[in-house]
Amino acid sequence: MKASRLLVGALASVVLAVLLLGHVAALDGSAAPEQVAAEEPFRAHDVVIVWCGGIPDAPPLPAPDAGAVDAVTQSTPKVGNIKEIAGKLGKELEAAGHSVLVIAAEDCRDPRHIIQAKAVVLGCPDYFSLPPWQMVRFFDEPLYRVYRTKTRLSDSVVTAFATTKR
Repeated sequence: MKASRLLVGALASVVLAVLLLGHVAALDGSAAPEQVAAEEPFRAHDVVIVWCGGIPDAPPLPAPDAGAVDAVTQSTPKVGNIKEIAGKLGKELEAAGHSVLVIAAEDCRDPRHIIQAKAVVLGCPDYFSLPPWQMVRFFDEPLYRVYRTKTRLSDSVVTAFATTKR
């Protein structure tokens, strides 16, 4: 009985060590690279506008007595919608002669968009003084990769705008 417990404990320790080493290797970038599908050639832009917002035609929030809710994306007004503001800003900047990329935060996965831009504009609604999850995910994934490479955006202009119902 004692020997079987020792064997199970040793096996669990080996599995845990392998998992931990794999996680550390992935964080360091020394893990085996994933197969990446052939992408279209990368094109740098002068200005990158990263936006996220609710869905303009989303149904209203359910009443408190409606029971459990899995996930809710709050609707945003059609006038003053973040996507609309980002699009108008992009058109104005293009008219001024700049190369502009207007992209949703959930679609912006390549950190090169941020690194090679001369200006980065972030836009999102204000939900209880916090950004929506799409913008937080953008900070956690592509922007964190920029940070990990120790690339600094000191030569770039970075600005933001937000909307609120208050």
